[in-house]
Order: sequence, then structure tokens, then C-alpha cells
Amino acid sequence: MKKKIKLFCLPYAGASAFIYNKWVNKLNDEIQLVPYELSGHGLRYHEPHYTSFSEIITELESYIKQNVHYGDYYALFGHSMGGTIVYELTHHLLSQGFYKPEIVYISGKGPPGKKRRERLLHLLPDEEFKEEIFKLGNTPREILDDNVFEKYYLPTLRNDFRLLETYLFEKKKDILDCPIAILYGNTDERTADNILDWSKYTKQECYFFEFDGGHFFIHEHFESIIKILNRSLYRGG
Repeated sequence: MKKKIKLFCLPYAGASAFIYNKWVNKLNDEIQLVPYELSGHGLRYHEPHYTSFSEIITELESYIKQNVHYGDYYALFGHSMGGTIVYELTHHLLSQGFYKPEIVYISGKGPPGKKRRERLLHLLPDEEFKEEIFKLGNTPREILDDNVFEKYYLPTLRNDFRLLETYLFEKKKDILDCPIAILYGNTDERTADNILDWSKYTKQECYFFEFDGGHFFIHEHFESIIKILNRSLYRGG
């Protein structure tokens, strides 16, 4: 039997791994979708929020090592916050001599080391914070104003922004030694600057895929993304 390639997927800030569930029936049979639920999100809602970005990397390192063994094929996909996670996770794994992923997909995320915005969103009062979230798209105002959202979802989203806004990119001694694919929306102001600089962060191929839309193009164009995944993860046979 032909061995499947495991595709580990990380969601954007505040989201559950559930966002990837609709991919299951669209992916080729040889691809095993592995959506990873972060602590404090979705089905792990009752678990504590992370206190640091490195805590996420440590947890995922253990998970990957438990689920990827000699001879296994695997790839990583992350959108926005998930993109930052898979970039740092890949560096961490490769620095320890762990098996290389077939490819790393970084979606909706500008290159590392970009100057941090002066206004830290996670420190804003609730109403101002919700307004900034609304500007990003994907979250209707009626949901933002819902009491359930404010009580259960808003604290998780705010903590994710805290992790991202206090995350310090440290320039790595070595660049990645695996292919990467960069997916981005052509009207997304968060990734518009220097998106092509991603090619400096790997010794191997760096592919770019542009989509019409803003930061959450991942939903609007998910079938096109699936085609990219099916084509780039196909190993023949």
C-alpha cells in the first residue's frame, strides 16, 4: 500500500482547526489531513491559553515527533498566525536534524522580521479591539457584538494577538533547507510589503501563489488552494 503524506495544518488567530475540515473530501486520497487544534481553541476550549509563542512550538514539536517516523512523508500548512507557527516550527525541527517536510505552505503571512506595528492591538479596550478585527474581514459585526463571542471567543483572540505581537523574530543562523510555498491575497495590506523576500528564507525552491482578495482569501479560494496542494504533494506511483 502506498504511504500517505501527512499534511499538518495550523489555523489563524482565534480560529479552530475546524476551518480545514471542508478540505478532507477535496484532497487526493494519498494526502492525510491533520488539522491541529491549539490549546484554548475549538475542541480544546477548556484548556489554558498559551503564555508564550515558544510554548506552542514546544507542544507541536512533540506532536510531530510522535506522528512522523522514518520513511514518513509530511508537509506543513499555516495561515496568518499559523504561518508564523509553521515557519518557526520548521526551523526548530530542522535545527535538531529531524526529517525534512516535503514542503511548507505559508499563507497570509509576510516575511519574517517585518517591523512591528506601533499600535499593539491586544492592549486595546474591547470595543476598539473588535473594530480592528472587523477591519481585517471574515468576522461580521453582528458576531463581534454577540455576548457569546465577547465571553468565550474574544479572550482567545486577544491572547493570540498578544502572542503574535510579543513574538520576537530572531534571525536564524541557517535558512530553511526545504521548499516553501507562499500564498497571499493581492489586497491584503498585512502581506503587501516585500512578499517576494520570502525567497531569501530557503535554500530550495520558493513558490508564490497570488489570489484575488484580502487577508482571508483562504476561504473564498479554498478550492484553488486544494488544487495547489494536490498538485504539489503528488509523488506519483
